[in-house]
Amino acid sequence: MGNLFDELNKNEQDFVEFIRNDRSDLIFILKNLFLRRRPVIYYKSIEKVLSFYTKHQEKVYLINEDTVHREILNKSMKFIASPYKIKIASFIFKLLKIKKLICWEFGDRQADLIYAAKINKIESIGFMHGAGMKNYMTHEFISEFDSSFKIGPEVMGVWSQWWKEYYLANSKLYDKIEVSGILRKPKIIEPSISSSKIIKDVLWISEPLIDPSEVITFMRYFNKNYNLIIKKRPSTTDVFYNNLMSNYEEFLTCETKDGDIYEAINNVDLVIGSHSTAVIDSSVLSKPFLLVNTPKWGNYFQIDNLYFVNDINELESKISKVFEQNPKKIKEQYLGKDDDHGVNWLVNYIKDNINGE
Repeated sequence: MGNLFDELNKNEQDFVEFIRNDRSDLIFILKNLFLRRRPVIYYKSIEKVLSFYTKHQEKVYLINEDTVHREILNKSMKFIASPYKIKIASFIFKLLKIKKLICWEFGDRQADLIYAAKINKIESIGFMHGAGMKNYMTHEFISEFDSSFKIGPEVMGVWSQWWKEYYLANSKLYDKIEVSGILRKPKIIEPSISSSKIIKDVLWISEPLIDPSEVITFMRYFNKNYNLIIKKRPSTTDVFYNNLMSNYEEFLTCETKDGDIYEAINNVDLVIGSHSTAVIDSSVLSKPFLLVNTPKWGNYFQIDNLYFVNDINELESKISKVFEQNPKKIKEQYLGKDDDHGVNWLVNYIKDNINGE
């Protein structure tokens, strides 16, 4: 979000952040508040305080009693948009005279704010910030939802024309979908492309939503036949890497990278993963990549067979063809064109009235 904040400041546009802090302790909040040094609204704290004085209770009503259904729905209640939370957000919007809401995509984290904005006729602007397919980002697609009333933001910015067509075909939540481009442009790095076309250094992208056991066959193959380097997730606890080290000591000697993703990609010959957007980021630097099949993710990006390995038996044949890949085509398909800039798109929508009034 840093690039967006910088651009808003350049345009002398006032803004305030609404931060969800329901899982953060007081010391963590105060530390970030000191580092941020700009006004923010910790809206979950406000909800918690006001809830002591507000009578509200969501209940599960079932036509036919079912213990399993009741348990699931009771646990889901904390994620739903509730009237009292919407009223709190609505009050804050009026108090601060909010004119536009940048809300990311539609999801349980933002639903209360989006509904409050709709009630107060505040225009909401969403934008794509991750490559989420319908089988994972179900809250953005909700195939069962069928209504003329759109519950998502008035306009949704996506990275490319391919994503626009994907959203139009699979999502019914948004009034308007436009190509915005990605929000965070990568810093310019001169691609280090090997003229020998020999695969030696392989970068494995750590992905927290998969267990090492699901990809261990592939990892062992690369560790045995190539120089395997593991890209750890920066500034966070890397669940995948920690599980890998705890259960498979043979990888303890593998080199790791935990800095900038593009620098890590630029210094290897091939990038591997199962469903991370970081794998496709390789196309920005014209680096070959492969996505491996897993029971959980399958062909997550619905990508061409040239970039996808179904099983270990076809791995080497796919590696031998990686230099036949078309990185420019992949980049434009999934990450958009260089001329499209998400920050500029957002700033223009903030300046202009969505309805053209």
